[in-house]
Amino acid sequence: MNNELTPTPPGGSWRDAIRGNVLMMGLVSLFTDFSSEMIYPLLPVFIAGLAPAGLAAVYIGVMEGLAESVASILKYYSGRISDAVGKRKSLTVIGYGISSVARPLMGAAGAAWHVVALRFADRVGKGIRTSPRDALISESVAPEMRGLAFSFHRAMDHCGAIIGPLAAIALLQAMLGYTFWRQGSGDAIVSEKEIRALRVLFWIALLPGAAAMATLVWKVRDRLPQPASSSGSNRPMASTPPSSTPPLPPRFYGFVASVTLFALGNSSDLFLLFYGQT
Repeated sequence: MNNELTPTPPGGSWRDAIRGNVLMMGLVSLFTDFSSEMIYPLLPVFIAGLAPAGLAAVYIGVMEGLAESVASILKYYSGRISDAVGKRKSLTVIGYGISSVARPLMGAAGAAWHVVALRFADRVGKGIRTSPRDALISESVAPEMRGLAFSFHRAMDHCGAIIGPLAAIALLQAMLGYTFWRQGSGDAIVSEKEIRALRVLFWIALLPGAAAMATLVWKVRDRLPQPASSSGSNRPMASTPPSSTPPLPPRFYGFVASVTLFALGNSSDLFLLFYGQT
């Protein structure tokens, strides 16, 4: 079976753009966020049930700060490596695979630091996959269709992010008869029954993660590199070795600086969830 894909020809309709890699990567993101968002909103209460008294917020802060920082750095290096080898799928599979395994394993965590380590692994996977995945989507369509392709991908991503919490609510209602929302009382104790229910839910989240991996491995293909031509202004760009990549414009660095400042002042949503759940 041919494992390479020819990009959408220039001038195609939206139906031509939302097919092949774009459609399949949209499904991958839907399933991945379905799995991730079943677990992520419940991490604060799960950590509170495993951590020593009064230390849950410390674990959450260390976990999110370390994990997100490393993920951001890895996005740069994974993109450079992907450009160097000229292939996108292999790094994308590795990244999604790490996350798909790490998230459900939180159900086996016996201490708060186990959750921190697995969350770190999950974000490492995200850092590895993000840049090559975006490059793969970009190279699978004509330049004038890239906005549509990424809009579709983000829509599928957010769709999974909606389905995941709704599925978690339904499962918690079935297992416990209630969800975790104590409106910041600060003195709630997480019972063994609640911890067991969370473990079961985390293991169930393995299923959409497995669906994401199956779709990625069997349905997504590396693009077919396009030969250079003087009149090919409308064709997708072929991979360029890092050594021959032109310097980025100053406005790019200005944008990165503004994003960095925002990130430094931003706080993890898990702190808000921790307040609401305990």
